[in-house]
Amino acid sequence: MPHSTSCRRSSTKDLTSDLRLGTFGHPWEETLCVFGELLTRVEPALTALLGPPTRRGFDR
Repeated sequence: MPHSTSCRRSSTKDLTSDLRLGTFGHPWEETLCVFGELLTRVEPALTALLGPPTRRGFDR
């Protein structure tokens, strides 16, 4: 079951309890970080919707 937190002036996080996958939204940078198996599943749709990634945490 994902754990969600959000505040008006801070980030939004949706994480699994074991931290294997999730998202992290940064309001000032206007970025969305997606990691784990979730990235593999949603990357094509997110790229089509939002455009190319701003940056990657690692090279594939």
